[in-house]
Amino acid sequence: AGRIAGVLLVSSAQYNHFLSQSRVALVQGYADLMSLAFEPENFFDPNDIALCVMPWHNEQRIHFASFRQKVSDTIIRAAREEHPINNIQAEAIVWQELEEELIRLPVHKREM
Repeated sequence: AGRIAGVLLVSSAQYNHFLSQSRVALVQGYADLMSLAFEPENFFDPNDIALCVMPWHNEQRIHFASFRQKVSDTIIRAAREEHPINNIQAEAIVWQELEEELIRLPVHKREM
C-alpha cells in the first residue's frame, strides 16, 4: 500500500461529474482492478519518484531519433571495455542517458 505504478487520469466534459460518491467508488474500483495487472516490482515508493518538466514531444523526437544507434554504440563500447551487455541492458542505459539529457535542457526550451 502507498506505492505507485502509474497514473490514472479520469476526466469528464460534464462539470462536477465525479462528485457523487458512487462515481468516485466506481473509479476507485477500476483503479484497484488495474493495479492487479502490475507485478509488485513495478510499484515504487513515492519518495523514489522525481517528476520534472519535459520538453514538448517534437523536441523529444529529435533526441529519440537516434535511440537505436545509441543502443548499438553502447553495446559496442561495453564489448570494447570487456564488459559485454545485452540489448535490454543497453536500452536501459540509453533510456537513463536520454532522461538526463532531456532534464538538463534549459527550462525555457522545455516550455516552448
